[in-house]
Amino acid sequence: MNKFLKIWTSKNKRQLLDDFSQVKVDFHSHLIPAIDDGVKSAEESIEILNLFHDYGFQKVITTPHVMSDFFRNDENSIRTGYKQVIDLLETQDFSIDFQFAAEYYLDYEILNIIKQSKMLTLGENFVLIEFSFFNPPEQLTNLIFDLQSSGYKVILAHPERYLYFHNNREKYNELVDRQVFMQINGNSLLGEYGINAKKVAQWLVQQNLVDFVGSDAHGIAHVEKMKALLYNEYFYELVKSGKLKNHQL
Repeated sequence: MNKFLKIWTSKNKRQLLDDFSQVKVDFHSHLIPAIDDGVKSAEESIEILNLFHDYGFQKVITTPHVMSDFFRNDENSIRTGYKQVIDLLETQDFSIDFQFAAEYYLDYEILNIIKQSKMLTLGENFVLIEFSFFNPPEQLTNLIFDLQSSGYKVILAHPERYLYFHNNREKYNELVDRQVFMQINGNSLLGEYGINAKKVAQWLVQQNLVDFVGSDAHGIAHVEKMKALLYNEYFYELVKSGKLKNHQL
């Protein structure tokens, strides 16, 4: 047992869930080697996928960053790295459904990507988007309309981490009213991204605004910490609410 889990058990936390099998699908992760700020090798990807398998997940959909100024990924670069992982996965003694999509940053090139109809999707045409952590995107309403008009179902990644929404929480309801789906990072409920993100994630759960939960895994340490979610009352409430749509992906 690692140090983190010892801390949790030492507080006499009661385990509320046996594993993550009720969630079924983890998505929003960075497991394609060396194309963004996630894993550096296929071996590291396999180590993480093995842990997801042990946790009870049936499927993992990884979502590399697509950001014009930092990670200029497209289907070709993602698929090439994905094949490295799949080839190695086929040699392992465990099996898990491993797929890919992308996490799209709403920047100045996103309109071109939308118009070219080249977005990598999850499930039945869900597309994962993210914003700047410090400034809301310009023309946000129009961008969401453009995505939806093109047939995409929009999932907003880690809404609890956008600082400009923390004291303006009606924005979350406005986005939900525009049929934007909310995906929190599970570890936000553990305080991994700070106390404010934790409080907002808890509030989103309490307000019944969370549609998806994802790991946003960038490395093995992050996934190891996820085990503590099995002791977390907010995560338990979310899983038992029946609102989670991870299984649809």
